[in-house]
Amino acid sequence: MYIGHLANILIFRDNLPKSGAAEEKCYAFIIKQHPRCMQKAIVDALDTDKGSVSRAVAKLIERGLVEKDQRDALMATS
Repeated sequence: MYIGHLANILIFRDNLPKSGAAEEKCYAFIIKQHPRCMQKAIVDALDTDKGSVSRAVAKLIERGLVEKDQRDALMATS
């Protein structure tokens, strides 16, 4: 993910919900705005824990809202 893209998602850091549907919606929005981003880039940019992002992304994938490519980069499906 490019530095400019990372700077754009920093606005979520202070207001990121800690769990549940609201948290998933934030991650879905970030992924939609930054196609092919990696989970690690989201973790690093938001200074959040890897487990939270991983669980939320897994739920988004399960619901068909996000998919991973062959490099595990994330993309919104809609």
